[in-house]
Amino acid sequence: MHQAHTISESERGERFSDTEFARRHAAVRAMMAERGLDVLIAHATSAMPANVRYLTGWGPYGNGPAFLLFPASGNPLLLVGIFSHVASAQRGAVVAADFAGPNAGVTLAERLQDLGLRRARIGLVEVDSARNRGMPSVILDELRQRLPGASFEFVTQAVEMIRRFKSDEEIVILERAAGMAEQALDAMVGAARPGNTEWDLAAAVYGAAARAGGTVEVALLGSTSMENPSMATPRTQPTMRRLERGDVILSELSMGCLGYSTQLLRPITIGPPNDLYRRLIDIAIDVYRSVQAILKLGATEKDVQMAAKALAQPGIASEAPIVHGWSQWSEFGFHITMPGDEAHWPSRPVRFDTGMSMSIEPNPCTSDFRAGVFMGDLNIIAPTGARSLHRWPLEAIVV
Repeated sequence: MHQAHTISESERGERFSDTEFARRHAAVRAMMAERGLDVLIAHATSAMPANVRYLTGWGPYGNGPAFLLFPASGNPLLLVGIFSHVASAQRGAVVAADFAGPNAGVTLAERLQDLGLRRARIGLVEVDSARNRGMPSVILDELRQRLPGASFEFVTQAVEMIRRFKSDEEIVILERAAGMAEQALDAMVGAARPGNTEWDLAAAVYGAAARAGGTVEVALLGSTSMENPSMATPRTQPTMRRLERGDVILSELSMGCLGYSTQLLRPITIGPPNDLYRRLIDIAIDVYRSVQAILKLGATEKDVQMAAKALAQPGIASEAPIVHGWSQWSEFGFHITMPGDEAHWPSRPVRFDTGMSMSIEPNPCTSDFRAGVFMGDLNIIAPTGARSLHRWPLEAIVV
C-alpha cells in the first residue's frame, strides 16, 4: 500500500466542487441501482481517461493505466498503475488512491474480496464505448478466476450518457477552455508568416496554452498551397514545411482546463483565398449556420443531415463528422455524418437535449480529398437552442 500523506489545499490545485462530484456520484449510483449492480470497475488510460476522471477528478499519465473501484455504497478507490504517480493521484483525486500493484487484476479481486463482494454483480466501464471497446483481457481473466461467483456487465454507454449532460460548473470550465483556445489561435495567426514552419505554428499554440494555464488536448495543424493543394485535413504531426504566400493553414485546436476542452477550427490563408477555397469556406459557413439553427431540444441526426445538404453537392465531400459530442475529448458514439459515411464515424441514433456539448464542424473538402477547410467550434444546447462558446468570428482568417 502506498503511504498517503496529509495534503494542503494549495497542493491539490483547482478542481470541481465537492457538490459537483456528489452530483456525479449520485447519478452513477442511481444507474447502478436500476441495473442491480454492486460495484463498477472503470478503466482509464492517459489517452482516454474521461470516465474515471469524471468520477475522481484525476486521470493517468504516460503508459500506466488506472482502475476505479466504485461501489454502490461506501468509498470509491482509485488504483494507479505507476507507483510514482500515486502521490499525484492522492493530491488530485477526490477519492482515495493507491498503487494497483504489479498485476492490477489480482489487486482488484483482492479489494473486492475485502469488501465482501465475491459474488457481486460488477459493471465494467471501458475507456469508451465506440472505438476502444473491452477491458484488458488479463484483468478480466484474473477477476473471473478469483471471483467465480461474480457476474459482469458492460455499462460504459450508461456512464457516458450521464456525462453527456453538462452541469453549470462544467459549462463554466468549458467557457474558460474556449478562451484558452482563442488565445492559442491568436498566437498561431501571429506566427502565420511566410518563412515560418508548421513547427513554428505549433510552438505558438503550445506557448499560448501554457501561458493561459491550460493543457493542449488537440493541436492538429498543417499547411498547403491553395493553387496546388495536397491536404484536406490538418496533419496529426507538424512538419518543417515553410509557409508561403498563397498557402492555407488548417487546424483543430482544443486547450484543456481540468480535463475539459472545446474545439476551435478556423482556416488561415496567407493572402486572399482563391476561388476554390472561397467556395469551400462559404459552404462551411452555410452548413455550420444551418446545423446550429436546428440543434435544439428534440432534433435528431436526420435533422442534422438535412441541414447539411450542401455537403452532398457534386464534387464535395467531408472527411470528418458534421456534429459530434465533445468535452473531455471526443464523446464517442455521438458522431453524425452524411448518409453513406457512417462506416468512417460509427454513430447511434441521437435525440438532442439541453445541456449537451456538441462540436459543429462541417469541414467540406473536394471529392478527391486534395483540398478542404476546417471550420467550426463547440456549442452548448440551451433551452433556446445551440450557442457557441467561442467569440471568434465564423470566417476565414486572412493574413
